[in-house]
Amino acid sequence: MKRIATALALGVLFSSSTGIAAWAAEETKARADPDEMICKLEDQTNTRFKKKVCMTRRDREALAEAQKRDLNEMVSRSVMRDPDE
Repeated sequence: MKRIATALALGVLFSSSTGIAAWAAEETKARADPDEMICKLEDQTNTRFKKKVCMTRRDREALAEAQKRDLNEMVSRSVMRDPDE
């Protein structure tokens, strides 16, 4: 009886891992398309309503990179500043 239960458990485990692998491959393929249009709901200042913003994956990555670069620049300026000035 234990062997049957173990065999069933292993069967479920392997069948679900195959499904997970297929899902992961599909997600990777979808992420690879830089021209895919992605829409997200983003918070707005001074309101509880959200705004729908649509951009291509390439545009979103460029925006994120620019924001990261600007943040690093602000941090490095504040660190390099002499506190006696």
